[in-house]
Amino acid sequence: EEAAGNLWFGTSASGLMRFDLRTGETRQFLPDEKNPYSMPTDIVGIVNADGRGRIWFGCRDKTAFGYFDDATERFYYFNGEGKRTLDRTTLRINNYFVAPDGNSIWACTEDGILIFDCRGEQPVFLKKITTRDGLPSNYVAAGATDAAGNFWCSTTAGLCRVDMKTLKCTLFGKNEGQVYSFTGLPFFSRTDQRMYFPAFDGYVSFDPKAMAEEKIIAPLALTSFKIDGIERYDGSLPTPAAMLEVPAESRFFSFEFAALDLARADEREYEYRLEGFDNQWIKSREQRTVNYANIPDGRYFLKVKLAGAPDSEALAVPLRVEVFFYKTGWFWALVAALVAGATFHFFQLRQRQRQRLRDLESKTQLLEKEKAVVMYESLKQQLNPHFLFNSLTSLGSLIQIAPKTAVGFLENLSKTYRYILKSSERETVPLGEELRFAESFVNLQKTRFETGFEVKSEVAEEFFHRKIVPVTLQNLIENAIKHNVIDDESPLVVEIFVADDCLVVRNNLQRKKFVETSNRKGLANLQSFYRYLSDRPILTSEEGGFFTIKIPLI
Repeated sequence: EEAAGNLWFGTSASGLMRFDLRTGETRQFLPDEKNPYSMPTDIVGIVNADGRGRIWFGCRDKTAFGYFDDATERFYYFNGEGKRTLDRTTLRINNYFVAPDGNSIWACTEDGILIFDCRGEQPVFLKKITTRDGLPSNYVAAGATDAAGNFWCSTTAGLCRVDMKTLKCTLFGKNEGQVYSFTGLPFFSRTDQRMYFPAFDGYVSFDPKAMAEEKIIAPLALTSFKIDGIERYDGSLPTPAAMLEVPAESRFFSFEFAALDLARADEREYEYRLEGFDNQWIKSREQRTVNYANIPDGRYFLKVKLAGAPDSEALAVPLRVEVFFYKTGWFWALVAALVAGATFHFFQLRQRQRQRLRDLESKTQLLEKEKAVVMYESLKQQLNPHFLFNSLTSLGSLIQIAPKTAVGFLENLSKTYRYILKSSERETVPLGEELRFAESFVNLQKTRFETGFEVKSEVAEEFFHRKIVPVTLQNLIENAIKHNVIDDESPLVVEIFVADDCLVVRNNLQRKKFVETSNRKGLANLQSFYRYLSDRPILTSEEGGFFTIKIPLI
């Protein structure tokens, strides 16, 4: 019965029904698949009202739990985490309880207890109590409150009392003589001030005031202290008479403690912390041994207490981890003074020698660069006249035989010398620019040798931004032409590609018996110049019928 004067009925086949005691009118609420805010089922097992007049209901067959809002005439549902949802099958509700003041709902589910604050315009989810909070089992069948404001509930692991203010859970199981399996709705009788829990073979009745927790003060004692696995404490006293010390060379130690009371020892929980190292208390139930390793040097307190006890009741054992001598302030002050004196003396002694060495290295690098530049310029001067002589001879023949071809030949020759003049003052050029120049140079050579000479260039564009010495490709291709026989039946094939971060130029070996224009210094001069530009050398090899040169990309 709600405050407005209506009776609400949950039925086994006719849904939820409301009967107005003043008018005698009856309204029935049934499922409607087209309306997401309608009843989820026609079977309603639990009905009650909160302090704001909202009607709460539970449906076990559809596993739905929620309330009816009279202002909007809508049914709202909650899931297992206390959130509003349109899914009506997310929460399997066993029972729920409305607090005596009507300000809260305590829902008993198969996954713990859900608590809702009902004081506002909309219910607010407050807390979900599970085994993590001390509940003996997440399956909660039903519950009721006593006069002191405790929520008593039946679970599959026994009877449990929950303080509705602190939410502390207390189990009354086999150790307390509780062996019954409960069923049905419990209640508190204000006539005799006793709790009644229906069971399968009768009922259980008890006075909740007589079920107060027995306050047992169990003194704690240190029973063991080991360093690197070796016992260092005889355990004759609950607390060591002197401070425990861990040598600097040892960084692994362990404590063992116990409560001097054997009653219900298997259910006793502890909390410990190494004050000065641990930021908070650490819970421990069955494990009464604490291990620490690699603790920094300093002073600490090992503190142990019963779970939930105030800090003042904790066992406090002073501990000191000694410091290595080389970590002390006086040691490092001495070392700093010695190092400073030795450094100053050495600096004065070696300063002039270092300056002389830097001057010599600078001069040497400058001379090497100048030498390399001169040698490379000499190489270009050696190649250019010979190349020009051959090109002009070919051009003269083409003018008489194929004037149109001669025009293209002259254009490529012009591009070649324009590139040589343009790059004469640069140490390096982009690889893409060098490849375009090489294409013009190759066209000139193909005009001379036709099908007897072929160049295959397979360089990806991702390498075009890398640097190379200008006219390198012309020199290498010209070198291959000078030293190898070129024949239509056995063409000279030059391949250009990138491998191992190097530009590779490879040609098949068809050596000439005699090379008139070779002075055998061109490749050596090129290697000398690259030693100035790169830490990696130019590599050459002759194997498998090929002559290969690897030029490092810069």
